[in-house]
Amino acid sequence: MARMTSSLPARCANQLEPILLQTCLVQDSSLTDDSINSNQLIRKKDSSAFDFILLSSFHKFKEVVNLTDENSWTLLHHAVRAGDISVVRTLVVTLGAAVNVYDSEGLSPLHVAAKCSLQTDYDQGANLLHSTLLTSSKNTSGDYKSIPEKAYSLQDSSHKIPHELIEFLIKKGAKVDEPDSSGMTPLHYTASRNKVNAARQLLLAGATLEFRDFEGMTPLLISIKKNKLDMVKLFLEANANYLAVDARGNNVFHYSCAHKGIEVLQVIIQFLMKKDEHTTLLILLNAKNHEGEIPLHRAATVGATNIVKSILEIEGSDPLAKNNRGETCLHLVARGNHVELVPLLLAQNVDINATDNNGESALFVAVRGHKQKMVRELLNRGSDVDLLSAHYVTPIMVACQFGYLDLVEVLIEKGADLRLEDENYKTALTWAIENVHADVVMRLLQMDDAYYIVRRPDITNNTALHQAAENGDVTLLRTLLKAPNISVTKNHRLREPMHLAAMNGNIKAVELLLEFEKESIWRMDEDGNTPLHLAALEGFPDLVQLLSQQFPAVGYAKNDMGRSPLLCAASKNRVGCVKVLLERREPDINGVDKSELTALFLACQRGYTELVRLLLKNGADPTLRASSRHEHYPGWNPLNIAVEGKHLECVIALIESSFLYKMLKNRIVRSNGFIVTPLMQMIRILPEAATLVMDKCIDKGKVPVHHPNYCITFNFEFLDETEETEGQSDMVNNTRTKCCSRKQAPSRKKVPSLMDQNVAVPLLSAYHVEEKGLERKNKHLIHPLQLMFAQFWKFRLAYFNMQNFIELTIYISAVLTTIDTNNCMRVTGLREHWQWQIGTIGLTLAWVNLLLYSQNSGRIGIYVGIPFIIAFVLAFHLLLANQYAYMSIESALAKVIVMISGELEFVQALFSRYQSNASSDVHVRYVTLTYVLFIVFIIVMAIALTNMLIGLAVGDVKEIQSQAIISKLRITIQTLFEAEDLLKTLRIKRDIPKMYVFFPNSKKSLMDKAFNWLYTPKTKADQVRPYHNDEFASYSE
Repeated sequence: MARMTSSLPARCANQLEPILLQTCLVQDSSLTDDSINSNQLIRKKDSSAFDFILLSSFHKFKEVVNLTDENSWTLLHHAVRAGDISVVRTLVVTLGAAVNVYDSEGLSPLHVAAKCSLQTDYDQGANLLHSTLLTSSKNTSGDYKSIPEKAYSLQDSSHKIPHELIEFLIKKGAKVDEPDSSGMTPLHYTASRNKVNAARQLLLAGATLEFRDFEGMTPLLISIKKNKLDMVKLFLEANANYLAVDARGNNVFHYSCAHKGIEVLQVIIQFLMKKDEHTTLLILLNAKNHEGEIPLHRAATVGATNIVKSILEIEGSDPLAKNNRGETCLHLVARGNHVELVPLLLAQNVDINATDNNGESALFVAVRGHKQKMVRELLNRGSDVDLLSAHYVTPIMVACQFGYLDLVEVLIEKGADLRLEDENYKTALTWAIENVHADVVMRLLQMDDAYYIVRRPDITNNTALHQAAENGDVTLLRTLLKAPNISVTKNHRLREPMHLAAMNGNIKAVELLLEFEKESIWRMDEDGNTPLHLAALEGFPDLVQLLSQQFPAVGYAKNDMGRSPLLCAASKNRVGCVKVLLERREPDINGVDKSELTALFLACQRGYTELVRLLLKNGADPTLRASSRHEHYPGWNPLNIAVEGKHLECVIALIESSFLYKMLKNRIVRSNGFIVTPLMQMIRILPEAATLVMDKCIDKGKVPVHHPNYCITFNFEFLDETEETEGQSDMVNNTRTKCCSRKQAPSRKKVPSLMDQNVAVPLLSAYHVEEKGLERKNKHLIHPLQLMFAQFWKFRLAYFNMQNFIELTIYISAVLTTIDTNNCMRVTGLREHWQWQIGTIGLTLAWVNLLLYSQNSGRIGIYVGIPFIIAFVLAFHLLLANQYAYMSIESALAKVIVMISGELEFVQALFSRYQSNASSDVHVRYVTLTYVLFIVFIIVMAIALTNMLIGLAVGDVKEIQSQAIISKLRITIQTLFEAEDLLKTLRIKRDIPKMYVFFPNSKKSLMDKAFNWLYTPKTKADQVRPYHNDEFASYSE
């Protein structure tokens, strides 16, 4: 402590006095202000000033000595980094600083000492290791796993000065093999930073030589990678495992070759030769990493000439080895443009035309990398200039692909064949044109083979002229058009260069081709499209304007679908092209294709709102209908298709037109054979649009609202599908015949069926619970059975669905239950055991089926749980009538309500019969059915219903109420439509009134009162919020 009590100059004390006055503890594991200033003094190695601050604030420093700064370093980290051993001793011994504290990266003070300590690393020169160390006793066993990890020979080097800082930390308990967040130990850092003395100190302290980081690197591999020769010698002397490989399979020679460590390589080779490990040397030299590379590949990649020479001089090295890509050393040399290594490898009998996995030789690699000097070297030494790769590509094709004119000249000079074709029949000229290299093309056209290659088609029959027209390069195209004997041909789709230029919007190319041959504007491809059709389809207004101005008649040309350029542009929403064609006024805006579809119909079909408004503005007729023979849209007009596609904006645009009433009179035939008006189609699919139309069908009187004669006129004309416009009758009849075979069984949710259920279910219940043996008849089943068999006869297999299966089961069980097999049954009314069980099943299903019917009524549907309760009450009463809890209907009802609350008493009801003194009132007569019924009850009532009620309690009540109103309206609308379908099926026609005049202030007749009740909302709850389109998605068929 004498050092700490030493006096300071007065000026220094005056400077430190403000710091001492500001000293206070900082919470949340941060340092005090004194500690922060101490960090600065430590980094400046101002130990005297540090001692003065420590003396003044000793107790506070002792409390915060292990706290961290913003970089998660403690004072000890900073002191170790500065290399001040006196400050380190003070922090550890006097203040009790922890030596095994770690920062955010897992670095301890020992890591810092090995990594970046500023203490001088003594004895790192030539005196580090004597040559006699390499001649120490040999270990020829080769089993490096059994070699002791401690370097005992290092302990005998008494003349070596120890690393004082590391020695002190280790003595104070620092962990020598503790890895940081990257898996590196202090010994790894000494290998990386070439701190030989620190590494020796760690090895003497027992540091593990073979500890690996997260990349599988040992300290020896790191020192070789960093080219630290002294460290390599130290680790080899310490018996480091020279057979170690990292996570990618690289050994000591891979790293020395990859980083041009010729000295390191020679040291390792000498070390192995002196240990008489020649076999091990060859194994290491020819070992492949995970990429299939041997050390020679690494040396060839980086152009390490001396290393390549050294390895090639070793007998047994393999210069012909290939990596996983099939590349030899010559490929890697060519990629790096290491020309000086080519003769060395060829002298070792390396095949100059050896190919990789793609069938490419080193010449391909040099050409692709634009290595002119390497290309010349390989060609001069015999590389095949016309070698075909796996895809039949030649080196000159690669040069033309990338536009290397200088290499093209070299390859032509060496006799490259321009007529060769790849697997797609592309020549070198095709590659140059496809990648728009005009200088290369002009050079190839000067060759004698130009006449052949310029006319040669590829696999799609595209010639050089097709490629130039598609790319739109005017220079290339002009050059090709000037070629001798050039001619226009068609490709596999019967398209000429003019078609390709038009569909890619190349105006200049089109102009050049028109100068060469104007007749090409009229030629059609395999789909019957002219160049104007293709330009309109792809959306090039400028080109459309050019062609339509020079050749107005082309605007009337039609393709194989019967579509003009205007229809083609409309089908792809090319608004600009449509505007240009409409400005010309030549094409008919109401022109149709072979299916009699107009441009407006196509725009509405795909929901192109802007285009729809444009066509309507220019006089498009929305009343024109598709052909009555159309497979999908027979007789449909644009309004029908827009509604079907749920394109609301398009529907609004059509509604706003002056043709609304004519469009609404159109009748279409659905796939089930029923006729539907556009308004009814909107109600089912797009209710928002139906609201707009209905608003237009309501005419309010001009008198004041409160006047007795105030009236509202409702026009129902568009709800009646029986009225057919002129010319539609044949279409409807034809479509009915066509769709007859595809009619489906209608749903059984009909009003007459509900009446049957309201009568049949109570009668069936009374039959089962009746105690007197009166005369029983099943005449009430006649009507539903007749209806059921009639439907089955009409719809056959389509009749069978879930609800019809339930009804069929009910009817069968009712018939079987009422059959009397003997006179006793007729007199007493008793049933067989199997009849009783079947009747119970039928009665339970009957009440469940009643629930499916009753949900169609908005007023009944809110009590959906009651049929379930009645069904289980009757079922338990019939099966367990001998037990007191179920002996009467009243007691069974009370018991079921208690069971719903959770008190099932399952054991008491079903297992009391196994007791020794069990009486007859606990007996279970129908065990299997009772078990099944209990399980169903638990699932439906005790679980499902309870969870539903809990959901209502904790959920968003307003949202649930809103959804309930929507569901109620959905069921009501569905029931009305199905009732209408029933009337159609039974051929019962009721004419819808064309018009109704409603007097809201004078409700005299019954009709007025009923209409007022339906039309006028009574409460706010009945005024449902506006619906979105997706909420009505389930209304559609």
